[in-house]
Amino acid sequence: MDMDDGPLDFESEDPLLKLSLPTRKRKKKVIGLDDLLTNFYKEKSKIIEKESKKRNACEISDSDEEEDIRDENTKVFLSKLVDECYNQVSEIKSEQAISAWGLRVFGNQKTPPQVGFGNIERCEALQSFMTNELNGLLDLNVEEGQTFLEGLLVNGWLLEVAFTHGHVEESLATWTLNLMLYSSNEELRTSACDFWCTILTIKNEADLQPIRIDWLPSYADLKKALETYGYLLYSSTDFSSLSELKHTDNEWDVSFVKVAEYLACRTQKDFNCLRLVDCISTIDTRSKQLRSEIALQILLHFFDTKVCDREKILTLLIKTNLKDKKCDLFTMYIYLVLTENWLFSNSLLEKKPFVLEMWGLFLRNCSCQIASSDTRPYASKVRNKASYLLQSTTS
Repeated sequence: MDMDDGPLDFESEDPLLKLSLPTRKRKKKVIGLDDLLTNFYKEKSKIIEKESKKRNACEISDSDEEEDIRDENTKVFLSKLVDECYNQVSEIKSEQAISAWGLRVFGNQKTPPQVGFGNIERCEALQSFMTNELNGLLDLNVEEGQTFLEGLLVNGWLLEVAFTHGHVEESLATWTLNLMLYSSNEELRTSACDFWCTILTIKNEADLQPIRIDWLPSYADLKKALETYGYLLYSSTDFSSLSELKHTDNEWDVSFVKVAEYLACRTQKDFNCLRLVDCISTIDTRSKQLRSEIALQILLHFFDTKVCDREKILTLLIKTNLKDKKCDLFTMYIYLVLTENWLFSNSLLEKKPFVLEMWGLFLRNCSCQIASSDTRPYASKVRNKASYLLQSTTS
């Protein structure tokens, strides 16, 4: 009998051997709220990307059929354009008519202020002549001082005095600026303008030392001068009437895009572009359009030739891995601010709710993929800015 063939009879009847070993229970994994949110956003991102691919596929299929139609239409259009240009060549006049946009910028002028030299006794340039030995021949007094300074300005000697002293004091600066803005004497206005142009551009001359200027005009000073000549655009009394004027002109629809493209090409890819956008007020419809278009053109300028469609900007932003240590968060902060100004300064979000979803997803990526303990430069700024915008978007 082979002992290895099977268990013995008493072994099969042993109840202890029939008991199976207890199985180990697996520990349940605790799923946190962050994990649920992350999975939710991942699934939503996949859905959005699928819809975007479907939209692009439809556009590609339609574009092949439309391309032939566009080519034929282009030929017809060019043929008509050539014939029209040929017919208009003989009708060209010496004077070109400038079409008005219908926006009344200047109204009634105000009485300009009196141009006087205040505290002439404190003018160092005049005192240097008063105490000079040559004053014995000229015999100048304080009452004749302003007339004497006007002669120096017209003859160009006042500029030489500024070069010699390397200094333009406040009283002299305000007097010459007021002459340039308000003087009824054309010769004094022209001389004061030449004085300021030379002073402000002196840094470009290698053989001349820069001049210290104690005073420069502020925005309020220039605004006051414009309002004196009837400038109405930002006038609190006349702006209500301007808002009633029609804005939807063809010249504006073309020109504001060209202006935005030109500014975007001339702006550096740093904080200067954000300052440029911030300088454009949103007081009316046209300024909002210009601000939105400038922000968009700067974004396109950042991406160079990678983006030809506006919605693809958001697609590229969504695909950015913000957790990657090589990710440039400084540039992402600029993208964030520019995209905000591009979208919320026009009615694009109202017409295309799909864009709003993509914008919200990008904001959630910025706020969730960047931890609060991230020490990378601009990490906290991108996170905080995105969180703030996300709250304002969902509210």
